[in-house]
Amino acid sequence: MPDGIDEEAARWAKELGKGATRLALLSVLGGGESYGYGILATLRGKGARNVGTTEAAIYPLLKDLESKGYLKGHWKATEDGVPPRKYYQLTATGAKLLVAMRKEWKEYQKEMKQLMEA
Repeated sequence: MPDGIDEEAARWAKELGKGATRLALLSVLGGGESYGYGILATLRGKGARNVGTTEAAIYPLLKDLESKGYLKGHWKATEDGVPPRKYYQLTATGAKLLVAMRKEWKEYQKEMKQLMEA
């Protein structure tokens, strides 16, 4: 391959992953409340490699989605000696956003499949 192709493909994959991380995070929370590391564990457990599988990706996104009213966070005490964890859940607006984003994603997949098979 010509020089730089692998690097360019890696940059593209990173950008694609950033966009998909928002949908992945909302999808996890669509199954019930969770905390940051719990979300990471769920994504990793489902085989996600490039979609929000780092703390650097998840925590700023959680804060952003909460500030926009899509998530509601609350602190829960854990066992003795362990700091409390902030749990997040979808708000009604967040649940509507998840439905809309899933619809958009399905359309995107359909279009890309048609293009890739052409």
